[in-house]
Amino acid sequence: MCCCAFVRVSLLSFPNYLCSDDHLALSHADVASAAEQRYMKGLAGTERLASLHKLMAAHYMKSVDPAGDKTFTGNDVRAFENVPYHLVSLVAS
Repeated sequence: MCCCAFVRVSLLSFPNYLCSDDHLALSHADVASAAEQRYMKGLAGTERLASLHKLMAAHYMKSVDPAGDKTFTGNDVRAFENVPYHLVSLVAS
């Protein structure tokens, strides 16, 4: 369930949102467009996909290995699930 009930109620009119546990996912075209413009400006096709996987792997890696010393002492299960996916996808793209 979302952390704040009023946020959940206000999102009822927002198209395509998911809210479970402590995670909120928005898939509105404007949100996707804003993220694309900010993080993938000027990239096309395969380069864009590789850049996205690299960005996501780096983001999750901070939670998996917070000290950056390859001890992997993080406790974020979602990060541990996503790092391998994005690293493999990065190599495959």
